[in-house]
Amino acid sequence: MGVKNVRINSILPGATETEDVASSGVIVGSDYEKMFVEKIPLGRRGQPAYIAKTVVFLASDDAAWITGEQISVSRGIYGF
Repeated sequence: MGVKNVRINSILPGATETEDVASSGVIVGSDYEKMFVEKIPLGRRGQPAYIAKTVVFLASDDAAWITGEQISVSRGIYGF
């Protein structure tokens, strides 16, 4: 699609704190959540705004030279 000046990229979000996660009552405050967060170098789960900012960047002129990329927005998680 590049010859038509169409850029195609993908965003690979990590575990993000969404309304569905919060309302499930299973993960938030559980031992699993504590174990999971301990493996995140930044020490917290992702927020929807983090993903949205990546989307806005890719849609902007600042990303005009980025195409065919997979952008991981996952807080540097390891051990899973």
